[in-house]
Amino acid sequence: ELGDVGNFVEMIAGEMKTVADACTACSESGLF
Repeated sequence: ELGDVGNFVEMIAGEMKTVADACTACSESGLF
């Protein structure tokens, strides 16, 4: 069963997407 592993991977992917979105927002606003 991949249930736990799948949930873990989805959680990590979601966090990475959140960080990527934050970096994009910072770049667009000229912070970086």
